[in-house]
Amino acid sequence: MMRKSVFLNISYENTDGVTVPLLRVIDLLHTYERVKKYHSPDVDLKFIFNIKCTHFGNIIPTYIKPKNEYDLSKTSSEILDINIEKSVSAEVFRDTISDVVMPLLNIELERFWIPTPVKHSSFDIVNDIWNKYFYFDERILQKLLNFNRDTTLGVHFRGTDKQTDINQTNGITEDEFILIIEDHISKNNHIDTIFCCSDEQSFVEGIKNNFPNMVVLENEQTRIFWGDGKNFSKNEQDELVISVFLDILSLSKCNVILKTSSAMSCFSKIFNPKMEIYTTSAMKKPWFPASLTQIYKTDSDKINKILERTMQDHINVTD
Repeated sequence: MMRKSVFLNISYENTDGVTVPLLRVIDLLHTYERVKKYHSPDVDLKFIFNIKCTHFGNIIPTYIKPKNEYDLSKTSSEILDINIEKSVSAEVFRDTISDVVMPLLNIELERFWIPTPVKHSSFDIVNDIWNKYFYFDERILQKLLNFNRDTTLGVHFRGTDKQTDINQTNGITEDEFILIIEDHISKNNHIDTIFCCSDEQSFVEGIKNNFPNMVVLENEQTRIFWGDGKNFSKNEQDELVISVFLDILSLSKCNVILKTSSAMSCFSKIFNPKMEIYTTSAMKKPWFPASLTQIYKTDSDKINKILERTMQDHINVTD
């Protein structure tokens, strides 16, 4: 018996960065894959996403493309519009979709809907979901830098608001982070290139000045902090979102990343689950993927004194 198709046309806007709405979409798709595996529903759901970020503009389908594109004008199947209020919690996002989907599938969606588990194994799960449903727009892919992942160290310094948000992390200075990078490179003499990303231009310049014998790569961009409440033009939004995804994808091409507290650099592991990520400042919230990093280890008393302060109250997930 052929299952009937129903199109879910989902619109959602979030005021946070790009990772939050993407993880909610992935939670939904992961849930549906579980439903199909364990329940064999009579309805075949087909998803159409219109996902926006207030400061970045449209994310899906402008920069993240669905692998299955549908022309709703040519279908005779049922189409259900789901408009989710701006920046609702993960629970409200789930419940809004559940109210529509549960009658279709004749199932309690909460039995299957779980947030992405804060486990290292979740990177493989999310990577599978991504590869099944999405790909990046060519405007992003064509700007990716080429480098040798075996000899390139990825570094990410998240400045601006992350240096003062004591509820999520502890501040670390640019000079302290550079000392840690020096410590790592001194013990890994195969490294000849640093891929550097940051929302602080001063940090990028500091890397270039402190490592004159290294090749220092960066994605050329205007470093604009999106969280300052500014209303960006369409061109600025395009530049912002392209630069964010370029940095995420570039970091994912590295085997090893050193980072300060940030979800963005952790998000890169979704595209390369085998990479190693070491954090140098605490993540105090049990969130996927930001709390799933290894703590930077060293035998340097000087570096350990820095880490004693910056890693205080870190949630260490060890599964």
